[in-house]
Amino acid sequence: MSHVRGIGLMCLMSLLAQVARADISSEIAQASEPLAEGVPEVAVARLQALLNNKLPESEWRAGVEKLAEAQIAAKHPENTLTLLADIRVRELPWAKFWCAQAFASLHRWSDALPLYEQLANDAGSPFRNAATFGEAETLRALARREEALKKFMLLIHDKEWAARAQLRAAELYIETGDATGARRLLEEMQPASIAERRERRVLRGRLELLQRRPERAIGIFQGLLKRPEGAAHPALISAVLGIAEAQMQLKTPEIADDVVEQFIDRHPADPDLPLLFARLDELYRAEHKPSRNELERWVRSPEQPRRTFARWYLARLEIRAGRRERARQLFTDLRHTTLKSQAFAPAFLELAQFEIEDKHFDEAIAILEEARSFHPESSLLARIDFLSAQAQYLARRFDRSAADFEQIARSRSPWAKIALFNASTGWLQLGNHARFLIDYAELEKAGGNGEARADLRLEEGLLQATKGDERAERSLQQFIHDFPKSPRVSEALVSLAELAFHASPPRLDEARTYLTRAAESPTAAAAERGDYLNIWIVGRALLPPPGFRERTDAV
Repeated sequence: MSHVRGIGLMCLMSLLAQVARADISSEIAQASEPLAEGVPEVAVARLQALLNNKLPESEWRAGVEKLAEAQIAAKHPENTLTLLADIRVRELPWAKFWCAQAFASLHRWSDALPLYEQLANDAGSPFRNAATFGEAETLRALARREEALKKFMLLIHDKEWAARAQLRAAELYIETGDATGARRLLEEMQPASIAERRERRVLRGRLELLQRRPERAIGIFQGLLKRPEGAAHPALISAVLGIAEAQMQLKTPEIADDVVEQFIDRHPADPDLPLLFARLDELYRAEHKPSRNELERWVRSPEQPRRTFARWYLARLEIRAGRRERARQLFTDLRHTTLKSQAFAPAFLELAQFEIEDKHFDEAIAILEEARSFHPESSLLARIDFLSAQAQYLARRFDRSAADFEQIARSRSPWAKIALFNASTGWLQLGNHARFLIDYAELEKAGGNGEARADLRLEEGLLQATKGDERAERSLQQFIHDFPKSPRVSEALVSLAELAFHASPPRLDEARTYLTRAAESPTAAAAERGDYLNIWIVGRALLPPPGFRERTDAV
């Protein structure tokens, strides 16, 4: 239930009042007023109009600072990064802070972390505590929980930040299964606002779930939903999903999905629909015969974005039920939606995978191009790039595929090493031995595992054998020498046996020796090919020797 993390980033917004510039002009202050009133989009428009006028340098910088703040609040972090790239402001502490906030909003945690660290280490910066909080949230997002906990603990004695830091630290304890640590912090904290009290209640409910007391958890969550006044939206979502999780602990998944469905039914445009539908899909998977009634009803209803999410997840349900044509129609309808939200980029990725499974490679590549137009976050974009290169490979466009995989290999993609392996196989398919060796050397240098390197060397020899390349025998022998413990040595031995059998003249004894060695520990592929070759060897042995002429005259 890491969605509560959204509250942490929201908490940083409270910093704004404390760090507002004292010398801000009355015009900028007036243009910024909608930000404090909860309508940052209006503030963005007013500040942009103001900055289009010629302002003194100091006032221009003050306006840029408030505009960056408003853009973050309005959820336009890309615009913030563009705004703060200006050489006149980019090295200023407040610019670094809002850049870090923008990176965090985009889940570009590795970019946000050094900026937060720099500000957190500056004892004189008014952003120091806010940056420490942001640093802790970023470390948690990077799964560096122990470091994150230490950063939160630095703030628990600070009057302004104590409650928020204790909430986040308690959540970390719950995530790591430390019920004692979480309970201690929740009992010690003194929430200063209704929102903090509501969030503490959510965490107490999660603590009951951790201790396998689902009935108590349900009571806590239901109490919050009955009296939601003052609760932050992520806390309400946590309560809904907490009840569903509690029902799962009680082994009543049909009640669990009812809870989520009812919330979605009442809130068809909720900003957390991606999270709610994903959880609903998990619940459907847990049920023996899930009902599709609500999804079907939402597909027929005009309310958006719920209708588009319903098409997506109903398509998933149809695929699992084996009704692929119905799934294709739902995906097609989804593809033609006018909604261009980043939240739907994963649906296009799934549709592309669906088309690849049906061998519609060009269609899959076109869909992946559309997915890129949604400006997906970096982790999803990496998956899109990899799947696109894979589709090119399956379409036997090995030159394009190998080039795409090489580009992925040189990026920070989590699939960089796999991409380098795939690029190497692409060059093998093209017979480009020089490029294969370059990529193979890079894979070896990058620490590619021994099994992957062994597979590449074997594929090199097998492809050479298939094409009648005279280097095949030497490559296969070298593979066996370099990787004697590879489970695929038997496949190399069978291939050597085939080369010996097809030699002119055939080297039958040599072929039998290779097959005998291969039979000691064969893979399934080696066993099948070896048995087939044995039949031919036996048949060849029964043939009369060359030059023999059978006598037909009577004795």
